[in-house]
Amino acid sequence: MSKSIKNLTKRYTHYYLRSIIPLSFKLRELISPLWAANAAYRLWFRTRRYKINKKQAQALAAARKEILRTSVCDVPVFIWGEGTNTIVLVHGWSGNAGQLAMLAVYLSENGMRVIAYDGPAHGGSEGNSTNILQLSAVLQSVCAHYGPISSLLGHSFGCAVVAHAHKNALSQVKRLIFVSCSGPADYLLSQYFTYLDLKDKTRAYFMKLLRQHFGENVLHEISVNQNMAQCAAKVLLVHDKRDSIVPSEKTSDLLAVVRGASLVLTSGLGHQHILNSQRLKKLVLEFVVY
Repeated sequence: MSKSIKNLTKRYTHYYLRSIIPLSFKLRELISPLWAANAAYRLWFRTRRYKINKKQAQALAAARKEILRTSVCDVPVFIWGEGTNTIVLVHGWSGNAGQLAMLAVYLSENGMRVIAYDGPAHGGSEGNSTNILQLSAVLQSVCAHYGPISSLLGHSFGCAVVAHAHKNALSQVKRLIFVSCSGPADYLLSQYFTYLDLKDKTRAYFMKLLRQHFGENVLHEISVNQNMAQCAAKVLLVHDKRDSIVPSEKTSDLLAVVRGASLVLTSGLGHQHILNSQRLKKLVLEFVVY
């Protein structure tokens, strides 16, 4: 099958799924809003696994691979370079360590020790669903095992994971980099509800389930903005102005609550491709080394 046909097939499959999933929830709501809410709740925590490209696979193969046993699950950990200046790279929702591998190689070639890993229900780790508390716990385990850690970098939802872990257990890490930050929890839920086109009653049932399982203040406790409000670390925020997944305004909002943070807005790199860009590589290296 030619590359153009593969891309066309992938595009139509994507559009089909984007339309059929909301329709399925409309049918559920006609029968029972509670049933629809339960289905939406389960789907909220589900992850998808995406393949990495050839260059990312080559960069990942250059790492030393280990399996770390954590309280959540066993996770594959990838280590590049040696030394005491260590940075941990945290992928986003439905991401994997391979997406960060080219950045890792660049940093290791410039004297850094770099660690990336597949979070629970991501990449080579077990499971098909997870949540921010599990992801945060695994990050804390990685840092405890491979520390001391000098810097943390999160991409997309990985920023929320870094913010949660830093506030609750990793405040000793002095440099944080947020790339294409996913935004606060209420924004993510609002986008999710809009995508599924859920009715108010279904949304209310969903929020009741969320608070029953994670507490009344769950949105406050997992919000990246709230968790960064009192952060004393040095913070670099990077976001592309043409990001089609999360608007750069969400990172600008974060800038307003993080004391002394620096913001760099790129153009034309998007949400994912920014990770492999020379611009980001140089920004991160300068921030963590100098």
